[in-house]
Parts: sequence; C-alpha cells; structure tokens
Amino acid sequence: MMSVPAAKSQSEQSEFPSVAQPAQAASLRILDASVIRVFIIMFCTTASFYLLLSVVPLYATAAGASGIGAGSVTGALMCSTVAIELATPYLVARIGYRTVLAAALVLIGLPSLALGASTSMPAILVMCLVRGLGFGIIFVLAGC
Repeated sequence: MMSVPAAKSQSEQSEFPSVAQPAQAASLRILDASVIRVFIIMFCTTASFYLLLSVVPLYATAAGASGIGAGSVTGALMCSTVAIELATPYLVARIGYRTVLAAALVLIGLPSLALGASTSMPAILVMCLVRGLGFGIIFVLAGC
C-alpha cells in the first residue's frame, strides 16, 4: 500500500531559506575580516583625501600660486579621480583586484607624504593628480 506524502509546512513551502541554525550563524556573519579590512581602507583613504582637500589649495597659494593656481590643484585632483574611475574595471580585469588595490594605496599615500617637500606649483599639481588616481581607484573598488 502506498503512503500519501505529508503536507509541507509553511516554512518548507517558502521560497526563502529559513532562519539559520546557531551552528550556521557563525558562517553567516556580516562583519568578517574582509569587510573590516575594506572599512579600514575606506576610512584611512577618505581621511587622507578630505583632510588635504581644503589644505592643499592654501599650501599652493603659500607656495606662490594665484587663485587660479589654487583652484587648478583641486581641479586636477578631481579630474584624475573621475578619469581613473572609468578605467578601473579594465585594470582590475587585466591585473587583478589586490594588485590594483595595493597600487591605489601607494598612489594616494606616497604623494600625501611627499606633498610637504614640494614647493613648486608643477610639483603640487603632479602630487594632486597622482592622489586623485589613488582615490578614484579605491572609491571604485570599495563600491562606494
């Protein structure tokens, strides 16, 4: 004699999985090590970017630049940021995520440190262009 299958309960009929059991909850954590690393990278990057955003034009003016020169520092920074944002997916596909991320961290970090040693307007512009490249890459990679 054939038995009739039992009717499925409401939770079994649902398309969505049920709430994870306590043993599975550890594997479903939202804040794992990789997410925390991304948070730290984004915090440090945006701190470096925004702390210098308003100071560098003043620094360029103190180095002898006019008002147009001070504005061009910020313009160069933002222009290189937008330009590299368009190329970042290609770079990641070609070189790899971690390599591009490491290069971006160097691109935003080293010019920030070297900015204090540069006193000419062309050097300040180059530093801002390079910083913009690093910020644009990190902004795309972090998914902001």
